Amino acid sequence: MGVVWILSASVLLSVVAAFFALRLIFVTKVRGAWGLLAAAILLMAAHASTSLTGLLGGHELHPTDRVLAVVYLGIAALMMLGVWGVQPVFVSMEGSARALREERNMLTAILDTVGALVVVLDREARIVRFNRACEEATGYRADDVIGRRLWDFLLLPDEADSVREVFSALRESAIPSTHENHWVARNGEKRLISWSNTVLLGEDGGVEFVIGTGLDITDRKYMQRALAESLENYQSLVENATIGIYRTSLEGRFLQMNTAFARMLGYESPEELSDINIASLYVDTEERQQLIETLRGSDRIEGVEVRWWRKDRTMATFRLTGRCIYAESGKLESFEVFAEDVTEQKRLEQELMAAMRMEAVARLTGAIAHDFNNLLTVIGGNAALLDQMTAGDTPAKTHVIRIGQAADHARALVRQLLAFSRKREPDTRAVNLNAVLREMEPMIRWVLGPDIELLTKLEPDLWEVRGDPVKFQQVIMNLAVNARDAMPGRGTFTIETRNVALVESLDRLGPEMIPGPRVLLTVTDTGCGMDEETVDQIFEPFFSTKGPDKGTGLGLWTTHEIVKQSGGRISVRSEPGKGTTFEIDLPSVVAIEPERETPPRQEPIARGSERVLLVEDEEGIRTLVSEVLESHGYSVLEAEDSGKALAIAKSHPEPIDLLLTDLVMPVLGGRDLAMHLRSLWPSLRVLYISGGPENAAFLDGQGRAGESFLLKPFQPGDLARKVREVLDQPVS
Repeated sequence: MGVVWILSASVLLSVVAAFFALRLIFVTKVRGAWGLLAAAILLMAAHASTSLTGLLGGHELHPTDRVLAVVYLGIAALMMLGVWGVQPVFVSMEGSARALREERNMLTAILDTVGALVVVLDREARIVRFNRACEEATGYRADDVIGRRLWDFLLLPDEADSVREVFSALRESAIPSTHENHWVARNGEKRLISWSNTVLLGEDGGVEFVIGTGLDITDRKYMQRALAESLENYQSLVENATIGIYRTSLEGRFLQMNTAFARMLGYESPEELSDINIASLYVDTEERQQLIETLRGSDRIEGVEVRWWRKDRTMATFRLTGRCIYAESGKLESFEVFAEDVTEQKRLEQELMAAMRMEAVARLTGAIAHDFNNLLTVIGGNAALLDQMTAGDTPAKTHVIRIGQAADHARALVRQLLAFSRKREPDTRAVNLNAVLREMEPMIRWVLGPDIELLTKLEPDLWEVRGDPVKFQQVIMNLAVNARDAMPGRGTFTIETRNVALVESLDRLGPEMIPGPRVLLTVTDTGCGMDEETVDQIFEPFFSTKGPDKGTGLGLWTTHEIVKQSGGRISVRSEPGKGTTFEIDLPSVVAIEPERETPPRQEPIARGSERVLLVEDEEGIRTLVSEVLESHGYSVLEAEDSGKALAIAKSHPEPIDLLLTDLVMPVLGGRDLAMHLRSLWPSLRVLYISGGPENAAFLDGQGRAGESFLLKPFQPGDLARKVREVLDQPVS
C-alpha cells in the first residue's frame, strides 16, 4: 500500500508541476523551454501511472521500480516546488517587460505625434532615433537614416563644422544648449531649425545619447524678415517723405514726427523739436483751437491752412490733413497729421493774383486811355484850329494856348498810364532828367504826402541821357512810393542829379555798360532802412518787404529793368534805422551819340484834292478830322460806322483814294472794313487812327504797303502830313 501511495503522489505532483510549467509558457511567452520541461514531467507521470496501474492490477513490482517510484515522488515534489516557486518571479519579470514595452510604445507614439523634431544621437553622433516630424520635414524615412551622421547628408557644408562643435561640447560637458542650423531635405529644400539640446547619461556617468528637440522656424524667420523689411520700408517712407508727418497728444506734446517735419520748421532733427509743445508754434492761437474743435467734431481735417513760427521766428504757412487716433477703449488718444509747407506756393499764388490784378489794371488803363485820347484829340485839335484863327496877343489867344498846354499835359499823363500798364511802346529819345523831375514834382509831393519833405538838388547844366521819359518817370515814382512806405511818420525825401565826368573802363563797368561821361541820379530817404539780407533781394521779382496785399514786389524789379535797358546801373546803400540811398548811373547822350545831328526843318504841309472816306464813331473827332482835311483841299465823305461806310462806298460813282478809319469800332473793325473796300478799289490807301494799344502791328512794320497808322491824340498838322504821306505811297 505504501508503494501505491508513493506512485499516486508522484503522478499527482507531476501533473501539478506540468500544469505550472505549461502556465509559464503563456505567462512568459517562452514556449520552448517550458514546453520541454512540461513534456518531461508528463512522461515521468505517465511512467509512474503505468507502474501504479500494474500494481493495482495485482502485479508485483520489481525492486528497481519500487526505487524508481520513490525517486519519481522526490523528483515530482521538487519539480512542483521548483515550478511553483519560480512562477511568481517569471510572472513579475513578464509584467516588468510588458510595462517596459508599453512605456516604450507610448514614448514612440509621443515622439511620432509631437509637432517638434526629435533626433537622438549616440556617442559617435550616429542617428538612433528619428521621429515622424523629422521624416515629414526632410522626406527621409527613419529606416533610411538610422546609423548615419547628420553632417553626412542633412547639413549645409558651411554649417557642418558648427554643428560638430555643438555636439562635441554636449558630449564633453553634458550641459544643455541651443543653436540654429539648416537641414537640407531630400528634395533640396532648406529648412531653418531651432534646436534645444540635452543628454542622457550612461551607467559610467558619461554621455550615452544626445537628444535634440527642434522647431522649424523657416516660416517664422521669413515672416520676421518680411516684417522687418516692411517696418524698414515704412520707416524709410516716413523719414524720406517730402511732407511732414507728426503725432501729438491732446495737450500738444509731440509723440512722434519724421525728419522732414522738423526740417520744415528749421530744426536739424526731431529730437531738437520733441520738447516743444505744438501750441507754441502757432502764430495765432485761435487757429489751433479751431483745428482741435474741427478734429473732435468730424474725426479728421483736410487741407486746413495754419501759420506757424519757424525756429528763426519767420512765419510759414502749412496745409494740414489729419485724423483722430482712438485707444481700444474708444477714448480719444492723439492726433495724427500730415503737414505740407505751402509758404512758397502761397507766395506764388499772391504773385499770380498780383500779376492778374496788374493785367486787369492794364486792360482798364488801355480802355480808359483809348477814350481819353479820343477826348484829347478833340480838345487839342480844336485848340490848335482855334489858335490858327485867333490873331495877335489877346486874352482869347492866351486862353487857347492854355487849353493846348492842358491838352498836352493830359496827353503826357495818358502816356504815363500806358507806360505803367505796359500798353505803350517806348519813346526813346534824348531826355533831360531835370525837366522830367520838374514836371513830376507836383505828383511826387502828392504821393509823399504832407508829412514828408521833398528836397531837390539838381545840377544846373545837366547832361541829357537817352531813354523814354515816361519810363524815367516810372522809375522816380517807384522810388518815391517805396520811400513813403519806409517813412510812416515824418521824414525827408531827397532827389539829386549831377554830372560825372569820369571815364570808366569797360572792365569795371561790365560788358553791358557804356563807358564815358555819365549822369548820376541819387534818391535818399530817412526811413527805417534795410538789413544786408534784404538789400541783396530787393531787385528780385515779386520780393517785397511789405505785408500781404500791400505790394506786388515788382516796383524795384521794374526800376532795375528800366535802368538796365537804358544802359545804366542802379545800386543801393542802406542800414536798419539809417535810411536808404539809391544811385542810378546813366550814360549821357554825349557818350552814346558824340555827334548829334540837328533835326531837319519841317517842310510846309502839302495840300491835296483826293477823295477821303472818313469812318469814326466819335462825332467830335469825325468833325475835327473832316474840317482839317477839307481845309487842306481834300473831299471828305463821313460815316459813323462800318455799315454806313460800306453803303457810301457802293453808292459812290467814283473810286475813293483814302480810307481814314478808327481801328476799333462796333460790329466791323477798321481792318475788316479796309479788306472789304479793297475788293472794290484795289489801289485804296488806308490810314488807321486809334487811341489804344492796337497800333502794335503797324509800329512793328507789319502793315501792308499803302497802309499807315496815326496814334491819338494828334495835332491837325500831324494829321495833314500823315494823310499826304500815305496818299503818296505806292500800293502793292
